[in-house]
Amino acid sequence: MNVEVEDRIKRDPANDARIARAVRLLEDELGPSRDHVAADWIVNRDNQGKEVFELRVIDSAESDSARSRFTHEELGDEELVRSRIHRLWGDILQARSHKQLERLHRMVLNLGEAS
Repeated sequence: MNVEVEDRIKRDPANDARIARAVRLLEDELGPSRDHVAADWIVNRDNQGKEVFELRVIDSAESDSARSRFTHEELGDEELVRSRIHRLWGDILQARSHKQLERLHRMVLNLGEAS
């Protein structure tokens, strides 16, 4: 899996360590599919000026992506991070499944027209 982490995150050892743990959780969730997925992490500020970390997971097989945002505190809660990653991956798999079903449906229709 290709993971890009914004330099501003890498410069802060506490943030870098939390992101590294989240990346390991993501890799665990993806299992063998990790070869077809990329991820990137960026940091922004919310309305109150607090850092917010955004994870974007990209499914290279179907060109879909999904995003989730975390505060610094949330990144410290492994179960919360695991849950959000699970939901994120589920969203991508659902989109992938819908596209595959659409292709299958078109193939069946084309076969019916060719008969």
